Amino acid sequence: MSKMMELANKLQARAKQALKNQSEITSDLCERCASDALEACGGRLVAYYVMEDFAYYRLKLYLKIEPSEEDMKLYDMALKAIQNSPFVKESGDISSAKFYKSRARKEVL
Repeated sequence: MSKMMELANKLQARAKQALKNQSEITSDLCERCASDALEACGGRLVAYYVMEDFAYYRLKLYLKIEPSEEDMKLYDMALKAIQNSPFVKESGDISSAKFYKSRARKEVL
């Protein structure tokens, strides 16, 4: 099972337990939210729960449900976690999420 499908299935189960409008929580919508989360992670090594919190917030927006204060805090924390997560190179190596700009040192005579 692909990472997106696994996330979509778990997101759908979470949404059906927590939200009242069961008929609007479709697998297509959950797949769209999972796709949004994976796109936001963009090649970074991100914890699963961060992706799920991001996708759940997006699901509420798509369903036009007003996010609670707790949802907004989880979403903000998810965005920060994604931003600070390390990148995974094509070779499988992990590189820091922090980039430092450096200039060549001028020689002093």
